[in-house]
Amino acid sequence: AMVSDAYGVERQQLVANILIMVLGPVGMHVATNQEASARARFASVSVLLGSLQGFAGATIYLLVVQLFSVKTRNTRMGFAYNVSL
Repeated sequence: AMVSDAYGVERQQLVANILIMVLGPVGMHVATNQEASARARFASVSVLLGSLQGFAGATIYLLVVQLFSVKTRNTRMGFAYNVSL
């Protein structure tokens, strides 16, 4: 949300899609390479592809950033978190 507030959703999505185009095939190659160690395959899937998914795959949350102000988002998220405890 901080990146979206500072630079806008469109720029964040553009950068994320470029990163996926560049780093996605590398991550999939390492993850499916039988000669790579199990630790490297696990790191490729969990760290590389997981971080790309977290950065770019949450478009619904990026749209929420445009719908509500920072104060409203933080208040509602804090309320929901404390109620769920």
